[in-house]
Amino acid sequence: MKDKKAIILFGVLAFFLSGCDNVQVAPKVIEADGETFVACSGLVWADKTSGTFSSETVFKVSFTDPGKMNHTIWGVRKLSVRDPQEYEIAPMPNYIPDPKLELDIEGKAFVNGRIYTWPDGSKAELQGDKWKPIKITRACT
Repeated sequence: MKDKKAIILFGVLAFFLSGCDNVQVAPKVIEADGETFVACSGLVWADKTSGTFSSETVFKVSFTDPGKMNHTIWGVRKLSVRDPQEYEIAPMPNYIPDPKLELDIEGKAFVNGRIYTWPDGSKAELQGDKWKPIKITRACT
């Protein structure tokens, strides 16, 4: 029964996404009619539409900015969506907990493959029970 629900959910999601021209996962840099925007989380939706008074192709773009605010820009004539180029290594925390002996901030065991963020903004990923630095997008920090 659980598998049937998952298949139905996937089918419905595929149906809705099929009507979209372009759906990408953030982070992305969006250039819309000469203005530059940064999408830091969620999905970037770019839909082709036709102009109101002409057959010219225009776009509608939806995204979430670094401040976690949602935006939709209508009537875009020239659109470019690309990966950001500027990455840096996130600062490691001053105190690195022992994942075998300590718990995370929610009182749960640390999970391999998960990225953790500390209150001071430092970040690290747990890989094979060892803390590794991660790359972050400058615009989204």
